[in-house]
Amino acid sequence: MTLTSHANNLLIETAIEALALQGYAILPEWFCKEQVQSLSHRVQMLKMAHLLTPASTGKDSRLDTSVRGDHTYWLANDSPNLAEQQYLASMHTLQGALNQAFYLGLNSIESHFAIYPVGTFYKKHLDQFKNNQPQQDAMRKVSSVLYLNEDWQADDGGQLRLYLDENKAGQMLDISPTAGTLVLFMSARFYHEVLPAKRERLSVTGWFKTRDSTLL
Repeated sequence: MTLTSHANNLLIETAIEALALQGYAILPEWFCKEQVQSLSHRVQMLKMAHLLTPASTGKDSRLDTSVRGDHTYWLANDSPNLAEQQYLASMHTLQGALNQAFYLGLNSIESHFAIYPVGTFYKKHLDQFKNNQPQQDAMRKVSSVLYLNEDWQADDGGQLRLYLDENKAGQMLDISPTAGTLVLFMSARFYHEVLPAKRERLSVTGWFKTRDSTLL
């Protein structure tokens, strides 16, 4: 199947409507099974080649497995890999729609593969730093996660937990990391965390940004 048969106008319209109404969108079957399998195969090959690295946290990029335990590989816009090209093409199409709908001025995308080994997690956090310089606060506007986990069951864990109101602990939403599902949310609005899983958990995480990080 082609990319356009899944990242189509209907799915994009659904994403725009959900983001406008509630600040987040959950889009099952954003990618077809074959595309998910290609991305999953790609990240497993990167893992076997020892090209994934432990993820860091904070402005000082420190390693702290008590906060997060995933391993990542950053995607390049000029990647020769077809699966990565299809993913990035999908995100660039979505970027244009977000700009048209919300006038966000998005002009760059950063993305990485993420593997969470069994039992690892990422504690509650926000995708924008608090009390930052204005130009840094402007960077990440919309966060995205595309899941690559086939045959994922509810008791496998690994949910993305969105805190719908940080002042009301009871208002949260747990999203299962099911293959092909794309989750979008406003980066500055939602605290979130990744819960531990009983299986290895795969995803492509990304951010739509207002300027390239090299300008900071």
